[in-house]
Amino acid sequence: MRTFLIQGQKLGSGTIIPAHDFGFTVIEAIKFEEWLQQQKVYDYDFLNCETLDMKLGNDCIPVGSVEFVLSFFKNSFEINNIIPVNIPKELDGFTNRKIERIKNISSLETDCPKFIKSMTGIKKYSSIINEYGLSKFPEDDYLVSEMIDIASEWRCFVYNGVLLDSKCYSFYKSPFIVPNINVINNIIKKYKNCPKAYTLDVCVGIDGKTSILEVHNFFSCGLYGFNDYSNYLKMLIDGIKWELSR
Repeated sequence: MRTFLIQGQKLGSGTIIPAHDFGFTVIEAIKFEEWLQQQKVYDYDFLNCETLDMKLGNDCIPVGSVEFVLSFFKNSFEINNIIPVNIPKELDGFTNRKIERIKNISSLETDCPKFIKSMTGIKKYSSIINEYGLSKFPEDDYLVSEMIDIASEWRCFVYNGVLLDSKCYSFYKSPFIVPNINVINNIIKKYKNCPKAYTLDVCVGIDGKTSILEVHNFFSCGLYGFNDYSNYLKMLIDGIKWELSR
């Protein structure tokens, strides 16, 4: 039986609750599966800590912050770094902006503000830079993106090549400016070398175009209201499996 180890936080009363929204969703999904199957299918436990300092087996699935899950990979499988997916090259045609992948940040032309993000480590470096900001960043491999004017940003949840849902997580004009579903489905069709479960972040520009922002393998992903109990636990399991198989 698989056990989901949920990062918790202790209340003044001593009660431990999930530290993140997706921890609550795990508990509800486990209850749903037990109701559906009329038997106990999964279990869960809390760990009231920022990182995992123990070795865990394949039957344990960590549910918590990026740091919490990274410590699971390090202690259990000696994986010291997780490379972010960012924007796969096969999806460059859906960016609607200039994208560069560079190895020497000092050579970056900063004639206008640009967004940069490390390509070598998840949650490593990201920022908006201009001609005065290059010295703050160490040499690394960076994804460099031209800036565009955004109306709203959406997280799409994909499993087995199927779009399950999309949720607005940020907006600058209105949360009701929705992305083009045909563009999203075309991105999913084009993305062949993909995780079984992943999130696809897209934006709607003020010009009305739907553009890819980035892709995340399915762990430590904010849900913003996504609660597909039929698939959520399987997505978490497959997210860990995919990282272990890379």
